[in-house]
Amino acid sequence: MRVKLKTSPLFLLFLLLFSPLLGEQKIGLALSGGGARGYAHIGVLKVLDEVGLKPDYISGTSIGSLIGALYAKGYSAIEIEKFALDGSLNLLFNDTADRSDKHIMQKHWQPYGNVKVPLSKHFLPEIPSGLQYGQQLQMHLFELFSPDFEMNTFSSLPIPFNAVATNFKTGEIVKFDSGSLHEVCRASMNTPSLLEPFDYKNNLYVDGGLVQNLPCETVIEMGADFVIGSKVNSNLKQNPEKNNFVQNFDQAMNITITENVKKSIECCNLLIEPGLTGINNLQFKKMKEIINIGEVEARKHIKILTKLAQTKAIQPTKFRPTLSTYNEISFQKIKVRGNKGFTSLQIREFLQLEKNVKYSVQDIINAFNKAYSTGLFEYIYPRLIQDRAKPYLYVILKEKPQKHLSLNLSYNNYDDLSAGVVFDFTNYLVKNSQLLLEVELGGRNEVQADFVKNYGRYSGLYFRVFPYYKESKLYTYDSNFWRTDSFLVQEFGATTGIGIYFEQLFNLEGFFFYNNFDIIQGNDITSLDEETKSFGVGLKVHQESIDNISFPMSGSLFMLKYNYAHPDYLSDVKTQKIHGKIKFCDKLVDRLSLSVSSEYGSYQRYEETTQYQEFYIGGVDSFPGYRAKQISAPIFKTIGFGLNWNVFKKLYLMGYAGVITYSDSDDWDPWSDFVNGASLTIGYDTIMGPIKVGIGSNEETEPEYFINFGFNHDIFEFSHR
Repeated sequence: MRVKLKTSPLFLLFLLLFSPLLGEQKIGLALSGGGARGYAHIGVLKVLDEVGLKPDYISGTSIGSLIGALYAKGYSAIEIEKFALDGSLNLLFNDTADRSDKHIMQKHWQPYGNVKVPLSKHFLPEIPSGLQYGQQLQMHLFELFSPDFEMNTFSSLPIPFNAVATNFKTGEIVKFDSGSLHEVCRASMNTPSLLEPFDYKNNLYVDGGLVQNLPCETVIEMGADFVIGSKVNSNLKQNPEKNNFVQNFDQAMNITITENVKKSIECCNLLIEPGLTGINNLQFKKMKEIINIGEVEARKHIKILTKLAQTKAIQPTKFRPTLSTYNEISFQKIKVRGNKGFTSLQIREFLQLEKNVKYSVQDIINAFNKAYSTGLFEYIYPRLIQDRAKPYLYVILKEKPQKHLSLNLSYNNYDDLSAGVVFDFTNYLVKNSQLLLEVELGGRNEVQADFVKNYGRYSGLYFRVFPYYKESKLYTYDSNFWRTDSFLVQEFGATTGIGIYFEQLFNLEGFFFYNNFDIIQGNDITSLDEETKSFGVGLKVHQESIDNISFPMSGSLFMLKYNYAHPDYLSDVKTQKIHGKIKFCDKLVDRLSLSVSSEYGSYQRYEETTQYQEFYIGGVDSFPGYRAKQISAPIFKTIGFGLNWNVFKKLYLMGYAGVITYSDSDDWDPWSDFVNGASLTIGYDTIMGPIKVGIGSNEETEPEYFINFGFNHDIFEFSHR
């Protein structure tokens, strides 16, 4: 804790007695940057409100610009605190959307890739300039500040305001006193390395704390005679932990910040420095504690603040726009900025916003979130500019690179280690298309390519071509469907289909398929068909709103596939296959959800043969208690219930209990043939992929443990026949 009062008690007494004769002293408030520690500013503002002290000028840097802008536009400290505590002021540095928010055509493929990097035009990996682009942060700021788009300068706010940022190209200080308020705050709080440099009106900006973290000089330039500084940035650590990323990042930022803060303190008449020892810049979860610390520190100066308030004349309350002020907005024009691969017309089609049509602020936000859900943009957000009678809507965007490379490393104690790469080509071969090419070696050896061409934005037709080649180990089974021996097979083929898709709801596809199955190595394969060819037709439907495939907490999933092959049409045998799954998840309370799931498979071969069956039971994500592919049967049915508990942040505890029946006939006797099973899994959703450790058991086997890291599932589950 540090207190600094540059104004002497004698001078303060003189000020109180003779301020009516000298004219009212103008008070400026400078709010520093400091990440999560900046919530202490709210506590300071609560005390200012309590004593009735309204500053004449406010300037803020980084998080200080956000809180300062809200206060300058007329919100009370209590209202800003409410925004913070109910999540409306959350600084969302995570651009990863829930799977449920993605467009249905993005859900064709299961999650993949531990690391994803863009590729240059020469197919070389490019290092991104920031970990995130700040899409959610930008939309959040737009929601907070959209009512102020009519104000040409920030001096028109109830309290004149400036925001401080750093010009990324020149390193010079930039003091914003006009412009788009939500973009100006975004520029000021653009943390280097965490967020890509922010492009605003053809200039790049990063965090203002690099040049003036405590903007006392700025409020003096605005006209302040007496400066109150609220300093929340951490000081340099004498013995930083070199293996602690958060502390190292904090220390590196503060090396630059410390010198400019020293200069700013010299311009400060009253310095309030909350005691935030032990709290780092990224601990947003501690906002209530941080706010309280700021309030406690400001109360230590309440006598001085009260006397300052008594010297000021009562100011009339200025009009403050709120979200309800502009229930409906219509645009005179819609302009697009930043597009390269897409035309302006195509961008407007993504947004589905029209000129001279009235929209609410929430309608605008929903339109931009929907466009972002397509996965085609690094960011896409609105800018409203007032021009005469109606505003202009500017669409600010950056398209994602057309080429990406994902590294896919996975392990489980059944298939061992697998390593692969996935190349993603979006709108590269032809417009409105996507190609995924996967090469994987190790526990699974496969090359698969899935090309999809869409005809429509959110709804329409699509065309698919999916060739594949695989080498894998399969097994023979006894009359009770238990595994007896193994053999190595190669499988290649393709599916091609035409389908329809509708919004985020579902897609339906009819397809042709060809599959060649060939045994290339085995101990005793005399009883098996060494090569089998199949050619046929099929139909499949897919609906999904699950929020997270690995650790689902809400949403639903439905997938059904049917295919048929006949020996009169290039097939060796007559087959018919049906496979379907359904799952529902719903939250019981905040972090606890209940899931209900069922799966059905039926594979009929109409010729007598001892060939392997189509469905395998056992493994990490299969019915608990069975080892990988321990059982194979032509017909199976399962139903189960699960409880998923999000213990803390990305830590999950999952329990499952269910029944399974498998046989060579489709009878389901409710009084027999069921096998009961249960499992308990603990998992962690890391940025490199999910980690799961668990144990499963059923009445037929001994308990089995399993370990899983990464994405072990088939990326192209829907694409296969």
